Amino acid sequence: MSISEEDLKRIELVKSKIGEFPDFPKPGINFRDIFTALIDGQTCRALKEVLINYVKKNHPSIDAVVGLDARGFLFSFTIASELGVGCIPIRKKGKLPGETHKVEYILEYGSDVFELQCGGIKKDQKILIVDDLLATGGSLKAAIELIQKAGGIIDGCLVVMELNALNGRKALDGFIIFDKIIMGTKVIEYVDTSQLYATNYIRNSKAIAVLWAIFTICYSIIVIVSFVTPEWVGDLESETGGRIGLWKLCERNEMNDNCVGNLEDMMDMPSMSFQVATIFAGIAVATSLLTIMCLIFMIFLKSTTVFHICGWMQILSAISMIVACVSFPFGWNSDEFRKICGPEANRFDVGLCGIRWAYALAIIACIDGCILATLAFILATRQIRLQPEPGYQRNMGTVNNAYITDVHSLTGSGSRKSLNLKPVLLVSSPHVQHSTVAEDSISQFSSRNGTNHRFHNPMHHHHHQFQL
Repeated sequence: MSISEEDLKRIELVKSKIGEFPDFPKPGINFRDIFTALIDGQTCRALKEVLINYVKKNHPSIDAVVGLDARGFLFSFTIASELGVGCIPIRKKGKLPGETHKVEYILEYGSDVFELQCGGIKKDQKILIVDDLLATGGSLKAAIELIQKAGGIIDGCLVVMELNALNGRKALDGFIIFDKIIMGTKVIEYVDTSQLYATNYIRNSKAIAVLWAIFTICYSIIVIVSFVTPEWVGDLESETGGRIGLWKLCERNEMNDNCVGNLEDMMDMPSMSFQVATIFAGIAVATSLLTIMCLIFMIFLKSTTVFHICGWMQILSAISMIVACVSFPFGWNSDEFRKICGPEANRFDVGLCGIRWAYALAIIACIDGCILATLAFILATRQIRLQPEPGYQRNMGTVNNAYITDVHSLTGSGSRKSLNLKPVLLVSSPHVQHSTVAEDSISQFSSRNGTNHRFHNPMHHHHHQFQL
């Protein structure tokens, strides 16, 4: 895409008007605000002309412009009104009346839901998606899925600024819509991203959540087996030996075991300690099963909310299982227990008996429940982690808090100076029928020193990128 001399001058004007506020919102941060440029009418017109000229040249046949909640509305309406096409909003959950299409998307700190009114986009309409910022790419990808669900065709994506360090382009690279590549080549301007450490846990949060769900089911199985099996303690060596569980006692009778006890007769148990252990183990079983049932709420609620609910229930289940394991030995001095384990048996002394596998399984369940509850809370509050500040001097990179609302976790972790933010106008490449484009047209390294790279794309020589 070639840029006219007039548009280059307009871009320089916008860049010169971007406000900088040292030590805001706290010392050490150089706050850069593009909206200060929009205070000036001439600058507003310049930015408008740049956007309009680009869209007229590269997307002349679009039927509608879709703006993303909320700052994308500002630019999408400007473009739509100039081209005389429709302006359609995609909003957060609960902000649109009537029947809507819904798509949940993952952020590095959690998840959110985008909605699009049914009937807003007609089948086979050509759509241009416009937003102010590209961060992780999750919101743009969700918007693409919504438009596809409504029957629209993606003609292109346009954003005004980009947080290069969050690698949002990678989430959209190679995303094919009706054999058209929607993302263009990479911005040539070198941006040092070594200070941002997006953990593998965040990149694979869905896989971790699936593993958590599998282990949650396994935890329920362990708790149920421990609850119903009379294998907590026992003596199988002597002729008068037997096995004892929470609510069932099995005595050896010649060749067979004679088991007595059931849940209906819980109040007739030989010891109050056994009653307490049975009640709390039952609570652990019930809450573990409820946790599995709560996974269905993923369809209706935000995943962060569901993880919080499941985390609290798993804490309750783990605590109940701990109480059951601790209270059970207090009943070892009962007559029925001594009948099997000998007169030497006393509280916390099994006498002639030994600890059997079900008791060990119950102890494992206590630990497992605590770990799963902790993991559930981590999944509900996952954040990007930043590496410690290096010792060398940086010469570029400040974060603009006006655009950080879509990546809240960055505001609470590490120094914002460790993020490198360059405002850019991100443009899509010309549509390529029945083909794909390499993941990167030029690497950050090659763009810095001018050397060739194995991912170099010849398109780069014919299409110029530019920055705001």
